[in-house]
Amino acid sequence: MLNIYYARESTDKEKFIFENITPGTFVIVPDQYTLEAERKAFRHMKVKGLPEIEILGFSRLGDKVLDAAGRDGRILIDKYGRQMLLTGIILRQKDNLEIYKGFEEKNSFVEMVNNFISEIKQHGMNCKGLEAVADGLDESSLLRRKLKDICCIFREYEKAIEGRYTDSEDYIDTVVNRIPQAEFISDRDIWIYGFDCFTPKNFDIIGELIRTAEDVNIVMTYDDRGNDAQIFEITGAVVAQLEKLAFDMGKDLSVKAIEGYHKNRSVAIEHLERQLYSLPAEPSDACGGITLVHAAGVYQEAETAALYIMELVRDKGLKYRDIAVICNSMDRMAPVITRVFERYDIPVFIDVKRKIMSTTAVIFILTVMEIIVSGYESSRIFRMLKSGFTDFTEEEIEELENYSLKYRITGSGWKKDFTKGVTEYSEEELKALNNIRCRFIQMMSCFDDELKKGRTAGEKIKALYSFLTEVCHMPERIEEAALRQAESGFIEEAQESAQIWNIAAGLMEQLSELIGDERYSTKDIERLLRAGFEDMETGVLPPVCDGISAGTAQRSRLGDIKALVIIGADEGVFPKGASDEGLLSDDELELLESKDIHIGRLGRVKTQEETLGIYRSLAAPSEYLWIGTSSTDSGGQQQKPSPVIAAIKKIFPGLTEELDAVSRGNAAGLVSVAGASVPHMADALRAAMDGEPVDDIWKQALGWYRENDRETLDRLEEGLFFTVRDYKLEKEKALKLYKKDGRDLSLSPSRLEKYCRCPFAHFVDYGLRPHERRIFEMAGREIGDVYHEVLMKLSEKLTIKGIDITYEKSPWMTITYEEYQTLVKEILAEEIAGYGDGILAHTGEEEYRTARLSEIAEYIGWVLISHVRAGSIKEAAFEAPFRRGGSIPPIEIDAGDEKVYIEGIIDRIDILPDGSVKVIDYKSGSEKFSVKEAKAGWKLQLMLYLKAGLEYGRQHRQPAGVFYFLIENPMIDMSKESREDMESSLESKIVNSFRLEGAIVNDPVVIESIAGEFDGSSSIVQLKTSSSGISGSGNDRLFERDEFTKLLNEVTDRVKETCEGIVSGDIKVAPKQKDINMSACTYCKYKNICSFDIAFAGCKYEMI
Repeated sequence: MLNIYYARESTDKEKFIFENITPGTFVIVPDQYTLEAERKAFRHMKVKGLPEIEILGFSRLGDKVLDAAGRDGRILIDKYGRQMLLTGIILRQKDNLEIYKGFEEKNSFVEMVNNFISEIKQHGMNCKGLEAVADGLDESSLLRRKLKDICCIFREYEKAIEGRYTDSEDYIDTVVNRIPQAEFISDRDIWIYGFDCFTPKNFDIIGELIRTAEDVNIVMTYDDRGNDAQIFEITGAVVAQLEKLAFDMGKDLSVKAIEGYHKNRSVAIEHLERQLYSLPAEPSDACGGITLVHAAGVYQEAETAALYIMELVRDKGLKYRDIAVICNSMDRMAPVITRVFERYDIPVFIDVKRKIMSTTAVIFILTVMEIIVSGYESSRIFRMLKSGFTDFTEEEIEELENYSLKYRITGSGWKKDFTKGVTEYSEEELKALNNIRCRFIQMMSCFDDELKKGRTAGEKIKALYSFLTEVCHMPERIEEAALRQAESGFIEEAQESAQIWNIAAGLMEQLSELIGDERYSTKDIERLLRAGFEDMETGVLPPVCDGISAGTAQRSRLGDIKALVIIGADEGVFPKGASDEGLLSDDELELLESKDIHIGRLGRVKTQEETLGIYRSLAAPSEYLWIGTSSTDSGGQQQKPSPVIAAIKKIFPGLTEELDAVSRGNAAGLVSVAGASVPHMADALRAAMDGEPVDDIWKQALGWYRENDRETLDRLEEGLFFTVRDYKLEKEKALKLYKKDGRDLSLSPSRLEKYCRCPFAHFVDYGLRPHERRIFEMAGREIGDVYHEVLMKLSEKLTIKGIDITYEKSPWMTITYEEYQTLVKEILAEEIAGYGDGILAHTGEEEYRTARLSEIAEYIGWVLISHVRAGSIKEAAFEAPFRRGGSIPPIEIDAGDEKVYIEGIIDRIDILPDGSVKVIDYKSGSEKFSVKEAKAGWKLQLMLYLKAGLEYGRQHRQPAGVFYFLIENPMIDMSKESREDMESSLESKIVNSFRLEGAIVNDPVVIESIAGEFDGSSSIVQLKTSSSGISGSGNDRLFERDEFTKLLNEVTDRVKETCEGIVSGDIKVAPKQKDINMSACTYCKYKNICSFDIAFAGCKYEMI
């Protein structure tokens, strides 16, 4: 007999079931609801155990039937097995596809095919039936062509599993056929509840249960007597189908409404349950227990929800298990809810399936296969090693990674000895690195050999399994990791980890069963494994009894709860909007439906399910309902409230929507939990510092922290009143850090600049000396090195000792452009071959850069020659060192009782005919000379080079000028030039872009020696002539000799002050700022160490 019982959500259906149940009964519920159903049974039956009833899902019932009646010998493949099988089939059939051609390698397409095949098999259709449907459509229709493509895949799938395998849908057919032979069914009562609808295959099971069992009792959420009958359309259709089923079988049928089991709920919840979807809805003033909140953002919404929960637990006496959370956008909101609830010490279980694709175990397995298939690419290697499933230590992995990144080891380079870096690594260090490399390559080569020995897919999968278990010891390592997680309090993560190996091993076993005897390449096996893992999920149980469960409205089966909190009740989310995620559009499914062809769930059916789910959720709590929305989503995009909010407001006209706790300044609430209140107390105190009024509650909270949690208060005050400390080392420690091997203190000009810009950055750089990871590539630094070396070697080859640079027979003056081109190419070839262990010829990308570098270097070198030819130079020195014992002495500075030597290398010193000195520094990039920057110590190099250069040849010379020669590929703006003048103007602008950037002494002899004769603007330096004489093209260009001497003296004073600071141990955090776009912090590698932030009152730049 079939008994159908129905009632609204205002009826306690479970109490009715468990008070009327008889011993020996099977209770069938949705799989994810079995645990909660058992709890309900214990409570309503008032027993400690359930020895005479069994609560289970359809899948478990199927297993029991087949255990009792016998299986058919075919191997069961689940949806993940079918995913792998379909992946292989689609790849082989790709040339036979029309509409879906090009989608074969997209896992999302394979998943849609998987789901579609499941749908049509659920509706009892096979490939022949689908082909008949396609043949009945217009030949030119897109739907027909789609179905033909699907048939092409479906046909091969049916061939692949025929006689040997059974999938989930065929498995149910087997269960249906075996039910009459399962003797334990015939004398049992069956109760089924918790479903809004059934799949066609589950209907087949129900039909056979009706035929075989004593009584089948089905309880539905349904009502045909109210003004909201539309929300029960889907369950009403199920009731009608069940009635027809019983009639067709000739079975007795009873359809009754459940009476007398009314839930005890608040007046407001009771009214909402009746009126939410009623047409028309009756308004009510009794809205106690219902709260609507509109928050500024998702974090404020989640925090307000957390405060509400704390209030229920603290003030209303609820347990956490009395409260449930619903959120339909768990994919985005789960991290927000977890983070906020943890701050409030609320135990929350996020009830979602967890993808295993991102677990370290699966990453390791797939990366191992990827390395074998696609080669030894460094990112793959370290993704594998860092997963933690090998015997390599963290230190070994870090050393290997640093070397491989620095020298860009990839591909076949991993199979060769590491030989690069002999200047940075000792022989023993290289030997140790090669030992690590050899161990890794040997491990992978042995695995590769075993894979190659395998002729069939099964043998290759066995080789993988052996590698994972015998070489990598994955099961043991995963078990150890799960134990560590559990001991550290990460219970959910430990549960997930504990399942991973069995899932992975099961997938490999299933794949071996499916294609074990066939020949598959390792690449195809890697692809099939990836397809299997892609959508695989794990589920975990709540780690605590008294905790809150948070899930979606569709997935959650809410038990007896007193309060429901809904987060994210926004438009398109609550309920979810219709989505077109399948192979066929909703219009195409509707068209087939009109022809009485049922092969998929229609959008309107999904909407009905969503609506019923919302009705059930809002009716679930007995006392309290809290619904939140926010103005913006987690990505900052604007969003609107769900239409459900408007409906509730209409039902309860007196219900006002509140702001979130932060926006409405709910100090009493925000201070209620110690740890969670800290950021809000900081905001309140910061407002007080700005002169705004502060709620007395925050003053009281401050007193509480002062008495009970001084450590937290100290951290809070440190943040609020943060100021960078004036760190200072003892002088002896400073000298010990900065002196090399205990000798005299020697500083370079660039190091002095570093200290002037920020003493703390200088301390980290030159005191702590952290090792910077250099990447083996042609970046700006390396390109600048090459340009510099080319110009130096070119200058050396053109300079003959004893012959004036600009003497008419000097090579500088006689070399032709063709001769120059040959020379510079020879220099470049030599430099490219020797630079950085062959970096310039490392890859195709580097070869392209090298070609561009050659073009630019060739042009720049010729510009340099033209500059020399324009003026008069007697003598020149290139890469001229100034140091103790050298031809140019160091600059000596008395820093108290410590002598400091400033030493370095000057790119170029020109001695002009009058004996004065011109200094040139080659710079790649854009540099400008500034008197202000030189005086402030921001840029000292040029002036210090000049000061040292004045002692060239151990003579006291006069200054002529200081200049940057800029090495760059100029960007020329020609937008305002006419077509006729384009060529001549371009050449002129390019030449001018290479003018020396710097300062020159206003002396006619000096100017002519440097710039030659010119009319208008000079093409050599930033000078121009006019009727009033020569002037600089801008500030800081032209100086009288006494002005220049004064500047040099001021820079020397700054250098002395700087040296004294270094010697005294002053390492304060005191960055300078040049302008709004540039400060010492702009490109500083250490700004995360010093905590300098201008948001704090105690942090200010020193302006130059």
